[in-house]
Amino acid sequence: MFDDSNNQREEFISVWKSERSVASVGTETDFKVNFKEDSSQTIGSHDQQVQVSDASFSTNQPRYNEENLIAFLRKAGQTVLKVLDEEDPSLKCLSEPITEEADVEFKQICSLEGHVSVLVSSISWSCDEKLIALSYRHHHDNWCHHAGTIHLFKYEESSCQECPAKQPIHTLTLKNCVTSVSFHPNDRTVLAAGTVTGDVYLWSVKKSIVKSEIFSGYHSDCISQISWISNPTDSKLMLASASKDSFIIVWDVSLQSNSIKPKLRFFFEDESHPSVEPGVRCFSFAPLQPDCFVVALMNGNLLKCSIVAARPIPQVKDKKYSMQNAVVSAYKKCSSSPVISIDFQQTKNNMFVAVAADQKCFVYSLTEMEPLRVIISDENIIGASWYQPDTQYFMTWGESVATFYNVKRENFRLNFKPFQSKVDSTLISAVCFNPQMQNRAAFGAESGKTVVWKIPTRVNKDEEALS
Repeated sequence: MFDDSNNQREEFISVWKSERSVASVGTETDFKVNFKEDSSQTIGSHDQQVQVSDASFSTNQPRYNEENLIAFLRKAGQTVLKVLDEEDPSLKCLSEPITEEADVEFKQICSLEGHVSVLVSSISWSCDEKLIALSYRHHHDNWCHHAGTIHLFKYEESSCQECPAKQPIHTLTLKNCVTSVSFHPNDRTVLAAGTVTGDVYLWSVKKSIVKSEIFSGYHSDCISQISWISNPTDSKLMLASASKDSFIIVWDVSLQSNSIKPKLRFFFEDESHPSVEPGVRCFSFAPLQPDCFVVALMNGNLLKCSIVAARPIPQVKDKKYSMQNAVVSAYKKCSSSPVISIDFQQTKNNMFVAVAADQKCFVYSLTEMEPLRVIISDENIIGASWYQPDTQYFMTWGESVATFYNVKRENFRLNFKPFQSKVDSTLISAVCFNPQMQNRAAFGAESGKTVVWKIPTRVNKDEEALS
């Protein structure tokens, strides 16, 4: 299509006029909006020595004529955007040019006032970006006796320069502290959560009506993570919950009846100490290979796993349910501390970043058992995520600072502080990027505060200054 030969024109059938329905969210309580001065932050960057392992990143040359492709996109692009604007005005921002000033500046958009002065344990955006869910938890040395809270906020951006403080439109109350919360990727009305006591919750939030279901007795310890995943055999989404009881349970979900039931149970054990349950710290599924996932255990092991390759294991004493072993192989252990966060890059490279508790970041390929990059941070890190607008960067967060790293430039790092007040500049406990406008991120703090920031889509603008 884009070479120099004289081919005949190609045609395709347009399906852009498919119908779709959008449910509106009603409010249960009235709230007052407070305004405060706009907060922006100047970007600062510096060279710093970073420990890096030897690896090369290959780049494939395009097999098409770039000049012909550019000419085609210039000719067809505006027509496509015009049609999108007419079909859905909310997409109009796609056809609006990004100004240089707007693209290179970190800017605080709003704050979310949940009135809960405990740690923000998890954040999730709805698929249409109009709702944000915040969960909270206390620090526990043993069993939890606190009531759990999830706040739902209506999110929308205004053209004014003020930075408003938003109030929750719904408050969901649970029996115990919440460790993880996740909106359904395709249905804005469905929300799942896990608690310190091992319970899994499922809500249907439609207008002012909130229906909840609780599923107890499947996990015997704290839920460490809950996420929606793709079924490798069809397009249906499933729910996965990981726990300190060493299980990952994959649930079948019925959106019609607002119910779930266990489909698969993966058990992870410490082969050197079979009597000890190592516990699952976190996991992440490969977006382009939905049957493959990576699991970090609390004993420090990092495992490559597969749903398709899973095999039954003998019944373990005192375990009520049948189990499967999904482990394919183990990644090389490069740290004495356990991995506490994993996130896959949304590209064909199947790369993922794993963060250990000793301030080390490892960049792996799904198929390579040794890391491609090893980066040592100067800050305490508790989480990491790829920056999807520019996937050569990933972001870490922890002790008051969020830091961008470039997997191709070993000396590059970019720091900024989401909480500028000294009172709030403590631990950044949770971060979530907007699924639609991926340069928007919500940052939750140990103090219970949450802020939403706009991040430059072209981080390389600052990188060029280092050359």
